[in-house]
Amino acid sequence: IDAAVSGDIVSVDPGIYSETINFLGKDITVSSASSANDTYIDGNALSDSVVMFVSGETNNSILDGFTVRNGGQQNYTSGIYIVLSSPIIRNCIVKSNHSQLNGGGIFVDTGTVTLEDVIISDNSGSAGAGLYLKFSSGSMTGGSVEGNVGVNGSGIYLKDGAGAFTMTNVTLQGNS
Repeated sequence: IDAAVSGDIVSVDPGIYSETINFLGKDITVSSASSANDTYIDGNALSDSVVMFVSGETNNSILDGFTVRNGGQQNYTSGIYIVLSSPIIRNCIVKSNHSQLNGGGIFVDTGTVTLEDVIISDNSGSAGAGLYLKFSSGSMTGGSVEGNVGVNGSGIYLKDGAGAFTMTNVTLQGNS
């Protein structure tokens, strides 16, 4: 990502990558060379979010084909953390992430998120353990939100001026 320029595709071989990544405001695609079933970005339960879009990324910033897991143990950490940005997340599994506050799986504040064939499962947090949107909007097509555990809106939580969030062919089940 550091060396990439707008329009680049960063292709990642299958494996388990114990790290966190930040798109650094770049209009790039970070894509698994295989699939989410064998390409993992593992946060190792560190204090950071696993994947960050926090520098004004647009819908030309795309994450495609990863399992994003073991993110954060701090207040606003999550599997995928989006602030003031509008990325596309495609063909991903976001699972086993934890936030002490909101948005264990995916946290969006003042942005627009597009989710395509994304599975959000087994995340935890106070509100929106699966997906938390604040002053944000977006869409989810395909995929599921399942098995997330939180106090308020364990699957999906729309807060403070959240705009439209449309869902098409999405399964919601077993959130508590």
